[in-house]
Amino acid sequence: MLQFLQQNAEWICAIAIVIFTAAQCLISHSQFKQELRFRRFDLAHQMDEACIIYKFDKESVRKIVDWFNKNKSQFMYLLNEKDLHHLDIFEALLEQLYKNNPSFDSAIPMYRKCLVALDVALLNANYGIRKLHKVKKQKVNTYTWDEIMKS
Repeated sequence: MLQFLQQNAEWICAIAIVIFTAAQCLISHSQFKQELRFRRFDLAHQMDEACIIYKFDKESVRKIVDWFNKNKSQFMYLLNEKDLHHLDIFEALLEQLYKNNPSFDSAIPMYRKCLVALDVALLNANYGIRKLHKVKKQKVNTYTWDEIMKS
């Protein structure tokens, strides 16, 4: 047995190195996905803090819109196309709230629904980052009040 191990030591070491490297790759991949989850959680937490200031006036809507504009690139980096739809809907809702300034009874259910949908999209995302393609002209989706309510 000792002679077999001595004659095949190179092969045994090579196999051990491959197994060790594979384990390190799996650990690195898991750490990367965990880091992305923490970044998504942090962004969701910041979003909740920024959105709590809504007092059904134009000034608070403007502050929330400013926060979303400041963090738009993080959303684009951390969410895929399907989940970015929730961000578009929420931004359209903010635009409608600014223009129309609806009553509390009609606005708060939609505001909470859209905010929760965006939170859920951030917190349930378990994929890696989007494959970054060359940035093209982004199509801006516009939604009416009725489309927001139906979403």
